[in-house]
Amino acid sequence: MMKKIQIFAAFAALLFFAAACDSPETQTTDAASMQQAEPEQITQEVLADSPWLLVNLFGEEFTLEMEGLRQPGITFDAEEGRVHGFAGCNQFTGGFSVAEGRELSFTQMASTKMACPDMEVEDRYFKALEQTARVSLVEGRMQFEDREGAVVAVFFAEPDGL
Repeated sequence: MMKKIQIFAAFAALLFFAAACDSPETQTTDAASMQQAEPEQITQEVLADSPWLLVNLFGEEFTLEMEGLRQPGITFDAEEGRVHGFAGCNQFTGGFSVAEGRELSFTQMASTKMACPDMEVEDRYFKALEQTARVSLVEGRMQFEDREGAVVAVFFAEPDGL
């Protein structure tokens, strides 16, 4: 009987040790795990570290299916408090501010008015910008959230610029 208890205790200790050794490399980076991770403090300078490319829009992974198209993205200029980017067809610009660490607002947004065959992505992208209330940087991604905390857009840093 004593031997069974020792074996059970050793097995339980092994399971506890294995669970404690879960490395960060094995963790996923999908939108659900991003919401669970602790976001870092956001400043205008942190956002301006790199241009950002759109990879998820309203919960749907975003990829370009046609060759020759540019990926929509956004770039922040902390010094000027300005933002500019590409929405899929048109360029846009405006002001931005970060308050209380995660509150993000866009002001005086304007865009070019070119007509393109497919404006759906651009319309959804501008809708996401309008709904954005907060920003998070988690695991190399930037995500915009609405007032209820729903993720409306996710971006990856673009090392080569937009």
